[in-house]
Amino acid sequence: MLWFILAIATALCVATGDALTKKFFGRFSPYDMAIASSIYSLPFLIVYIFFIPIPPLDTVFWWIACILIPLDTFAFYLYMKAIKLSPLSLSIPFLSFIPVFMILTSLIVLDEVPSGWGVMGIGFIVAGSYLLNVTHVKYGYLSPFKAIFREPGSMLMLLVAFIYSF
Repeated sequence: MLWFILAIATALCVATGDALTKKFFGRFSPYDMAIASSIYSLPFLIVYIFFIPIPPLDTVFWWIACILIPLDTFAFYLYMKAIKLSPLSLSIPFLSFIPVFMILTSLIVLDEVPSGWGVMGIGFIVAGSYLLNVTHVKYGYLSPFKAIFREPGSMLMLLVAFIYSF
């Protein structure tokens, strides 16, 4: 049951952080927004680094770090740009597409395929994206999906979800 409490707490904290970032730093560039939102966690990270034992690190770790640090930095920049360009309600939900994209990355990297429950969960994610723009259904049954591609924040957040799936 602890996992549920931690998941809800994380969702509330991330949503609050995104809303505060948009409210207080939304007038800045996405780069400045990323710096400003990251700077607040720096004191906590500096304190905790003294309490975490560092294991021996091999060359594989450093290669992966050299690849993922720029990729994650770019994704975080796009995340801030999406928050700046679009309403939070039309951009943040598309982070839930990470499991959808992980089907491909898991298959390629780990040779894993989702279970029936996993496929059903992914179906709910896709259905939720449809419902976000359900008011566009009067223009055709596929219009809610097409509306995703007309909203710049939604498109950027889909790209962020794809990057995060790695």
